[in-house]
Amino acid sequence: MALSIEEIAREAAVTKLGLDKAVREYFDTLDARLEEADERAQNTPVNSDMMFAALSLPIANGLIHFASTREKLISAEVWIREQLEDTRQEDVDPLATLSALTLIYLVHEGYVRNRADPKKAETWNRMIGRVKNLQKI
Repeated sequence: MALSIEEIAREAAVTKLGLDKAVREYFDTLDARLEEADERAQNTPVNSDMMFAALSLPIANGLIHFASTREKLISAEVWIREQLEDTRQEDVDPLATLSALTLIYLVHEGYVRNRADPKKAETWNRMIGRVKNLQKI
């Protein structure tokens, strides 16, 4: 059975990059940054899903550089290339792919943690929708 994108994202962020401790430790900050990106995307006159990606991918990328090790990052990049072996390798940007998967992981984790909070549920439902819309591209 094929893995869901959330399972692949968890594999990348937790198993390959080792981000789980930092996500637990800094989740309130990550949560606030992603909510800020969503709010700014909501107020933009262009495609809000694309704007959310533009604002939140640097958060995921920064987390990778802050919380992972160089060895884990190199290993994760090799893993990404193996997962995308049917793709022309010159078309694969492993770090960009890992950042996108980390963003999916962060949004999914945030959704799970916040969906029962009446003040945050709408925002996190919208972010889940944004990530799903971007996966269609």
